[in-house]
Amino acid sequence: MANNQAASLMTAHHSDDNAETVLMKLVRGGELTQLQGITPKQPFGTGQLVRPLLDFNKAQLVAYAKTNQIRWFEDDSNQINDVFRNRIRHDVIPLLKRENPAFLRHVAQYSSQLTDALQLADAQIEQLLTTVAVQRNPLVVSVPRFLKLSAVSQRGVVNAALNEAGVPINRRYLDEILQVLHNRMKPTAKLDLAQGFQLVKYRQQFSVTSAGKVIENQVTTNQIVVLSNQWVQLSQGLSAQLSINHQTTFSDPWRMALYLTPADLPLVVRPAQSQDRIRLASGGHKTVHRLLIDHHVSVVDRASRQVVVTNKGEVLWLIGIQRSARLSATTNPNYELVLKQTD
Repeated sequence: MANNQAASLMTAHHSDDNAETVLMKLVRGGELTQLQGITPKQPFGTGQLVRPLLDFNKAQLVAYAKTNQIRWFEDDSNQINDVFRNRIRHDVIPLLKRENPAFLRHVAQYSSQLTDALQLADAQIEQLLTTVAVQRNPLVVSVPRFLKLSAVSQRGVVNAALNEAGVPINRRYLDEILQVLHNRMKPTAKLDLAQGFQLVKYRQQFSVTSAGKVIENQVTTNQIVVLSNQWVQLSQGLSAQLSINHQTTFSDPWRMALYLTPADLPLVVRPAQSQDRIRLASGGHKTVHRLLIDHHVSVVDRASRQVVVTNKGEVLWLIGIQRSARLSATTNPNYELVLKQTD
């Protein structure tokens, strides 16, 4: 493709090939996601891989080639039954076709329906993750929120955690992980997985990480900044103080002038979440995820970023990056939030 500057590569896979693939996966066992057949189109290199003949069976293609005098090639190894696929091709599929001539079409329909169902499930799992994830990239999940989910949703979240970490998914891992997460007598636990990964349960959170690696992205409990002259200790060596405004300007990166109503209080400092949004001077909003990318913050450093939010959940400050533009030029601030590094 690179040498010929091609955007697409086409292969001659047909419906018999697809049925063979599905039956082989069914015999070998595994997760439902692995039971899908051959996809008609998928990304490949800098372009795409396309299989335009999946709607036709081999007999149709051979008949068409003979009628139109088209030469085709076939590998001699296709006739040797010491290959699993060839045994499925020669011994199993002909029997199934005799039982039902529409067998190939039915396999294709089931495969397509399964793909659609899995895509819908993926979208629902992504919504679930927004409710239970403390952070994304890497994924860290709140155990208390996780345990409030239904059993089906819990399995989906665990599957997503394994998938994002690149750990092979099997039923044994799933059952063992659920046992660890449901064991309230062990708030801290580790479970060895495949390829040097571990499930780590720590401080009411869990994640899948490389074995032996310190989980730097675990976060502490939300800290409430109260209206007083006292400094409140936060995580990562930060302290915060909220007091009556002293005409703070925006030129100081450690201070923020605010106009707050009683409904905004108390303020909370918590880990930043990718879906958090900050109001812009233009009147629009931008997500924390986008802001961190715009400011070239590394994936590792993103996990340690914190935000200041109101009691109603409005993000006021992505600390060290950007403040909300909720304070207009005509609004007089009545509070001042000050941060300082204590270690």
